[in-house]
Amino acid sequence: MLSIAALRLGFDPVHACDIDPIAVEVTSENAARNGVTLTPFVADAIADPLPDVPLWIANILRRPLEQLLARPDAPARAIVSGLVHDEQLDAPDYRVGRRVVLDGWQAILLERR
Repeated sequence: MLSIAALRLGFDPVHACDIDPIAVEVTSENAARNGVTLTPFVADAIADPLPDVPLWIANILRRPLEQLLARPDAPARAIVSGLVHDEQLDAPDYRVGRRVVLDGWQAILLERR
């Protein structure tokens, strides 16, 4: 959903991955239904190579999110969600640029220190 929203907002190119092949297939179908072109791919975002891009957007649990942000190739900026409102994220290479809380969940814009 995040990649489709980014495309609909005019961002291009957008790369999307998930470790679950079914999620990748559903993303392709939803992209077509929403009138955008997207070629999602199966990848373990913690360990597999990812495209070199200036921004990552991730909606995953805290522990894998911390592992993702600790990658040596992590970008200068990331928008992350999937954290409950009071969960603390351990991402020492980043500072919080902005934090939004809605309905008990938080989204954070992170900027590399």
